[in-house]
Amino acid sequence: MSEVYVMEAQARAEGGKGVARRMRNEGYVPAVIYGSKKEPQKVAVTGHSLQMAIQKGGFLTKPQEVNVDGKVEKVLPREIQTDPVSDKIMHVDFLRYDPKRVVKAIVGLEMTGIEKSPGVKKGGVPSLARTEVELLCRADSIPQVLYVAMDGLDVGEAVKFSSLELPEGVKPAIADRDFTLASVLATRTSTMSDMDEGEEAESSEGGEEASEE
Repeated sequence: MSEVYVMEAQARAEGGKGVARRMRNEGYVPAVIYGSKKEPQKVAVTGHSLQMAIQKGGFLTKPQEVNVDGKVEKVLPREIQTDPVSDKIMHVDFLRYDPKRVVKAIVGLEMTGIEKSPGVKKGGVPSLARTEVELLCRADSIPQVLYVAMDGLDVGEAVKFSSLELPEGVKPAIADRDFTLASVLATRTSTMSDMDEGEEAESSEGGEEASEE
C-alpha cells in the first residue's frame, strides 16, 4: 500500500453558505468528520493537501489521515461533492476510521483478459455494465479494485457478479440478485464473423455427407 498523504485542516465553528464561500476563496474545502459515537466535527481542509491525497490513488477505498490543528484523525472519505459546472470540489464527508467496523464501500471494476476473449477477436466490443459495485467489508479490508475476467467470453455472453472472486471477508451489499457486470456486445463485424463460421460448418457437413455417399 502506498504511503498516505496527510491532509492539513483546521477546525471551524461556523457554517453557512457565506462562510463556505469565503473558505473556498481562501483555498480551503469545507468538510465534516463524523462517526465513532462522537459529535460531527466541522473542518476546513486545505485544497492543496486534499488534491495531493486524491492524486495518491485509492482515495475513496482506503483509510486517509486528516491533521486537524495538530490532532491526526484516521478517516474514510465517504462523499465528495463537486460543482456540476467547474467540477471543483465543494465539500467532503469523512467517517472516522475503525478497522474492525464493517462499512459499505464503493469499489471500481476493471476488465482483464480482453485480448483472450473469442467474442472480441470476432470484432465484438467489451463493455462494462457497471463501473463500480457496493461491498460490505471491514474498514481495513476494502479492495482497491475488482477485476472482471473477460477471457473465454463470446459475443453476447456476460459476466455476473457471482463469478467475481471476492477477498476473504468481503461480501456484496446487494445480495438478493445476481446482476451483470460486463459483456461482449455484438457489432456488424462480429455478426458477419458468426455467419461465416456458420457457412463453413454447413459446407463441412455437406462435404462429409457427399463423401459417405
